Amino acid sequence: VFVALIGMKVFPAYQEYYSVKTVLVSLNKEPLSSMSKKEIQDSFDRRANTSYVTVVTGTDLTIEKNSAGETVASVEYQVIKPLFGNISILIDFSSAN
Repeated sequence: VFVALIGMKVFPAYQEYYSVKTVLVSLNKEPLSSMSKKEIQDSFDRRANTSYVTVVTGTDLTIEKNSAGETVASVEYQVIKPLFGNISILIDFSSAN
C-alpha cells in the first residue's frame, strides 16, 4: 500500500517531465540562433500550453550555446509532492540536451 501511494503521487510529476522533455526536443530542432530570447520563451510557452505543461514556463529556460556553437534551451526544476501528514517528496528534474 505504501509503495502504491508513493507511485500514485510521483507518477504525474514524471509524466509532466516527459512532456517538458518532448517540448524541449521539438523546440531545439528549430534554428534558435536566429531567434531572440523572448521569441524562444514564447515558442516554448505555446508548445507547453498545447502539451498541458504547467510546472515550467519560458522564463524558466536556460538558453545558451553548446560546444558546436548552436543555441539550445534546457531547464532544471524541482517538484515537491506531499505524501501524507508532514512528509513530502522532492524530485529534481533536468531536461538538458
